[in-house]
Amino acid sequence: MKLWICTALLFLCAIQNGHAQLRLQQLTEAQFGNIPNDTSSFFPSLYNKTHLHYQIKKIKLTAAFQQFHTPYSSRNYLQLQQVQLDYYSSKFSFQLGHIYQTVARGILLRTFEIPGALFEELSFRSKQQFYRDILGGQVRWKLKNLTVKGLYGLPLINTLPPTFKDQKRRVEKLAYLGFNYPFKKHVAEVNFLGNSNQQNTEWLGAFSISGPLLPFIQYSGIWSSNGDDKNAFYANMNISFPKIGITIEYKDYKNFVLGSSFNEPPALVKEHNYRVLNRMTHIPIPQSEKGYQLEAVFLFDDLSILTLNHAVAINQIGGKQIYREYYLEYQKELRAGLDSKVFVNYAVDPIMLQTLRLSGGIYNTIVLEGGVSLEVNWEYQRFDNDVQTGFNQYYGLGFSSGNQFSSFLSVEASNDQLLIDQPYKLWIGGGGKFKVSSNHSITFFAGERRGGPACTAGICYNVLDFKGFEIRWNSTI
Repeated sequence: MKLWICTALLFLCAIQNGHAQLRLQQLTEAQFGNIPNDTSSFFPSLYNKTHLHYQIKKIKLTAAFQQFHTPYSSRNYLQLQQVQLDYYSSKFSFQLGHIYQTVARGILLRTFEIPGALFEELSFRSKQQFYRDILGGQVRWKLKNLTVKGLYGLPLINTLPPTFKDQKRRVEKLAYLGFNYPFKKHVAEVNFLGNSNQQNTEWLGAFSISGPLLPFIQYSGIWSSNGDDKNAFYANMNISFPKIGITIEYKDYKNFVLGSSFNEPPALVKEHNYRVLNRMTHIPIPQSEKGYQLEAVFLFDDLSILTLNHAVAINQIGGKQIYREYYLEYQKELRAGLDSKVFVNYAVDPIMLQTLRLSGGIYNTIVLEGGVSLEVNWEYQRFDNDVQTGFNQYYGLGFSSGNQFSSFLSVEASNDQLLIDQPYKLWIGGGGKFKVSSNHSITFFAGERRGGPACTAGICYNVLDFKGFEIRWNSTI
């Protein structure tokens, strides 16, 4: 442990001495608070992650340190989270250590790291960065008309915190071999993936092809199977006209949760930035799910934008269940200095026991003189289930002055009896962001923040409620 601390200090000293090949990124979060329903008193916690990057010509070395400290020793840790050695050239490259790779658009394999996203499992209450990597190595070799890729390693079970040893967080082995062949503006790929654990060993294959059908139509298709009971099919088509874009997607997954869930097939539901929608998004069930998604985006002469989206997901878990969603968003500059965005959403979600869900909202941004701007936001959601007719609401007020400072006040309300143990609940909080310099920024929050599911780049995770004070410091040197 002391060795890693000394190594970090040596890197920091080198940076201070002006070595241009070195770069440091760090995130520090300090909290004083607790989960609102926790009967124990408020307590302090400190999380830090530090990335160190060194590059010379075609070689790059990366190290990441992660630590978490509270008054409860069972939650605390200090670890060398990741080490990676990279070599890259146009013909050949390799990576050793903690690596990332996506195969067949996530159908066979998807690793990820979501910047700034911290994950805390309620069972363990130990905070960590939300990521999934592979400990091993991978190579890429590019021939004239063929690219070959290979990988071997141990994927991370990211729901277990770093307080667990790697023997429990990395319990299976992956081997991957892939071939990429371009021809006549099209690209064909053949991928093979094997995974083994103490119970069994399994091999899967995937074939994909993509390219243009017409100058304004792009397509892609992926089929994957283990030759028996696991099958996955995904197809996509993009149609582009002047000021109109259309996307059509289809999925059909059967028994396609692989190993410790190291794959993440395309969800085919729209990922929303709005709170009431993102928190209630549909999370795919690859054991048995098929469906489609249609989206059209229109750009008008006045630069206003209309987005239409429709998604359907059908699964057979506990009987046939059909998820449906219809979405409309319109964004327009009403006058100089006033931008407005409105959305409406209709959904039926049997997995969440909701026979009806209606949502809507409006976001207004007012730009004043001197780079000052104001935001006034409102979202509302009504839902029907077997228990009640419930609602969720969000009110937001924001202020910013150039790029240096911004602040906000948020109020959320709900009477969802499946989530709260009282007739009605309010979450009131506020905070801001201060850009100290081009390399440093401080964000802070005080009050009560509502948790729930959050989705970024197709990856969903659960965020715990929080009540108290929080401050974050981000740096890049």
